[in-house]
Amino acid sequence: MKSSIKPLAIIIISIFGFLIIISHYADRSKLKLSAKEMQLIARATNYTIDQKKLNNFQNPVLIDLREPKFFNIDHQEKAVNIPLSEILNEEYKNLFASETPKLIQAHDQVKANEAWMLLTQLGYKNLYVVELLPTSRL
Repeated sequence: MKSSIKPLAIIIISIFGFLIIISHYADRSKLKLSAKEMQLIARATNYTIDQKKLNNFQNPVLIDLREPKFFNIDHQEKAVNIPLSEILNEEYKNLFASETPKLIQAHDQVKANEAWMLLTQLGYKNLYVVELLPTSRL
């Protein structure tokens, strides 16, 4: 009986050791903030601005999350089109990492808030969501 336990114990210990090694080298989450930290930031931060306060920002980058076909029909002057589906592309990393205020807008307030939350969790700063007016053409 003892002879069959020894190989089984060696196999179990080997599997456990293999899992520890694999978990050490596994790709870790790139999110800088936990869900609890995000909740605290969202509650404590006034990250939404209305259309009237747009002029209070000095040289902001206005990010329009709509798809290019809608952006090309009508958009605000100097707006940058970054569709929500492409927001994590490598080409935009430097833009989001800059200290310049980034004003996020979309045709839907939920999508703008999603982008804010994701980018904030990734550690980017100076992000704001532009509140839509009921008559907005976005």
